[in-house]
Amino acid sequence: MTALSAAVTPQSLSPPPISTRPSAMLTSISLSPATALMWVCIKSSILLRVTQIEVEFYPYQVVRAKIALELACPGVVSCADIIVVAARNLVLMIGGPYYTVNLGRKDSLTSTAYTVDGNLPKPTMPMNQIIQIFQSRGFSVQEMMALSGAHTIGFSYCKEFNSTLYNYSKTSESAPSYNPRFSQALRNACANYNQNPTLSVFNDVMSPNKFDNMYFQNLPKGLGEAPWYWDENGKY
Repeated sequence: MTALSAAVTPQSLSPPPISTRPSAMLTSISLSPATALMWVCIKSSILLRVTQIEVEFYPYQVVRAKIALELACPGVVSCADIIVVAARNLVLMIGGPYYTVNLGRKDSLTSTAYTVDGNLPKPTMPMNQIIQIFQSRGFSVQEMMALSGAHTIGFSYCKEFNSTLYNYSKTSESAPSYNPRFSQALRNACANYNQNPTLSVFNDVMSPNKFDNMYFQNLPKGLGEAPWYWDENGKY
């Protein structure tokens, strides 16, 4: 059995049930603290998630920490600071570097879904739109690519990228950027995404719980989602 065939079974692709996941399972593979911090800031501190289960679960974990801190030192530590410190600690736990976190963030008084739409990249967005989102925040294309390395840890919901797996085109069931065995394993793992919106798969199937650059190594082998291979119409 090859390393690839052993690695891409539906079971190996899927993370544990949502109730058992760390509440800050977001980090970076570029080995840059700035990358890890940026990813957490744009993905986590807004406390908005795709499914109702996550809307209820993830903020609850932060609120528990917030309550404990309020009892110890009222009015000092924000939810935003809790999240970035938790992310830094996670990076360290999975083999990444320790980095200093500057504290003092203030929490927003509101958190609404409509303020997020169009401001965070989605897997279905064409490349030019993704670039515009990052450039509007002062990031170059090279820096954007480095930040994409955060996908070495964490998972993606099947419903968010199912268009690349099923009925992709008249000549291909899945996006041609996928390794054929990998795409078949993804289709098997995501088969019931319509009935179960929490179905998800690891972003880095080779070392999903390690802070490294394997995500970038996987892409040329067809073992990952690579939206920057697409044209302006979202096609490969």
